[in-house]
Formats: sequence, structure tokens, C-alpha cells
Amino acid sequence: MPGGGIGSITTGGFADATAASTTPSCGACIVTCWAGTARNGPDDWSGHIYIYQHLYWCGNGAAITYATVWQSYEQAGWYTLTNAYGPWWSGGCAGCANVRASGYILWNWKAALVNVSHSGTTNLDTTMWAWGGVSF
Repeated sequence: MPGGGIGSITTGGFADATAASTTPSCGACIVTCWAGTARNGPDDWSGHIYIYQHLYWCGNGAAITYATVWQSYEQAGWYTLTNAYGPWWSGGCAGCANVRASGYILWNWKAALVNVSHSGTTNLDTTMWAWGGVSF
């Protein structure tokens, strides 16, 4: 299990696929861990800019027992990353049915041959569920 990643939360102790939970609402549920990556950002013929959230979380079907998240970014073409913020925990908790991580990026788009530009913001909110689901 990764320890102490950026933005990590835990109910205490170590969770693995063979450990029984002590969460009262679950009884003797088995703790399972998952990993995933969520992505958001504009993508068109002129390039793209993405914000990624890299997720790792554990749950027993009723409650989150551990979660960590970190962010990375990708830019190509006429898109340029200007600032990045996050991740931070924006909802739920260790011991709750889910936990949500949030972050966002500020970016510029500038045409290569003419003086045309545009700026924007891309948000990414990812919710991890105690039964292994993820939504964003």
C-alpha cells in the first residue's frame, strides 16, 4: 500500500485484501483496494491540455478505509498550462461511504500564425466509493 501520498487519508492501520474491517456498519467485510486515473480537458485539432488525477483507495463495501491522490498534466499543440491547483479533499472522509478529490488547471490557447488567444479553466472532481466505484 502506498504510504503518505499527497492528499492521503486513512482510518488507521494498514488495509489489504485479506484484512477484516472493524467498521461497525459493515461487520466483517473484506477490505479491497483499487487504483484508477481520471482525466479532463479540452481536445481538438489544434492540440489538447489534460488534468489527470491518479487514485488509489481501499474500502470494505460500506466505508473508505484509505485513499490517496496525486495530479499530473499533459499539454500539446497550441495549448499551454499556466497554473495548476490541487488535489485536495472536497467531500466525504475515511470512514464514510465515499471520498471526493478536486483540482483544476488554468490554460492558454494561442494560434501559431495569427495573434488569436483564449484562456480557460478545467476542473476535475473525482469521487471514490467504498465498493470500488469511481465517478467524475
